[in-house]
Amino acid sequence: MVDVQSFCDNENKLIVKECAVVAVGFPYIQHWIVKSPHDFHDLITSKRKAASWVKTSHLGIGWNEGGVEYRQFVKELEVACSKARKIYVKGATKADFISRLIDTEVIELTDHCAPPLSQLMQDSNASLMRCLRHSDNAEYVCALNVADKLRYWVTSNSHLFTS
Repeated sequence: MVDVQSFCDNENKLIVKECAVVAVGFPYIQHWIVKSPHDFHDLITSKRKAASWVKTSHLGIGWNEGGVEYRQFVKELEVACSKARKIYVKGATKADFISRLIDTEVIELTDHCAPPLSQLMQDSNASLMRCLRHSDNAEYVCALNVADKLRYWVTSNSHLFTS
């Protein structure tokens, strides 16, 4: 299970800010907050406004924040997903992004009737796992929390994924 939280740059490319991997069936997690490839002030005004909104209203992490360089993140993501037979992702844009990085089959969960994230996030049976960055503020989206809730949904609905 992979979740990505992101910004868009001047060319509308997805810029990863936070990513989490939660294994299905194994006790394995990985989480990154990724440095942006260029400075916030390199963005055009409309993209700076959008990135500011994402920080204050959605993610709680700013454009210039991050603990790992993008290239290192990609290497670590490849390792984290290297033993997976399938990677589950919610959202076509995220699925496309992950499929360009990882040479493993990507399953887009919307195609398998996954509920909207807003509904999934309210499910009290799903995990309360959050990263340290988001542990004290449940108002912000946490990629680790999303990935773990999606893992719970996939595990609970495994009949949808059998051939």
